[in-house]
Amino acid sequence: MTAQDRKQLARHIGSQARLMGHTLNAKHPETGGARAALLTAAEWLESGFTPELAADWMDAGAFWADDAVAMDAVGIAPHQAAGRAPSGERIAYAVCNGDLTAMDAFAIVFGRE
Repeated sequence: MTAQDRKQLARHIGSQARLMGHTLNAKHPETGGARAALLTAAEWLESGFTPELAADWMDAGAFWADDAVAMDAVGIAPHQAAGRAPSGERIAYAVCNGDLTAMDAFAIVFGRE
């Protein structure tokens, strides 16, 4: 990768992070303001999420990118993670909160114990 390529990639990532930070701050003000939203956006981008897909996971209740990655890895989509766990919480929220593992979520979503 040339220096010019790195510079162009850095600009693209910065642009995506700003877009995602704005989206997060607008849709989820509990993220703690623009600076916190920008840092959160960077975590999601570094995990391979587009702003749109990260927003889908957050709308489902996920607040940690790593947990969304784990749920995705076992075949759970954001709309499935938005379902309810036996506790009544959204599945994605319960995984991010440490109440369920991604495999527990898999068992709930796909009806396997």
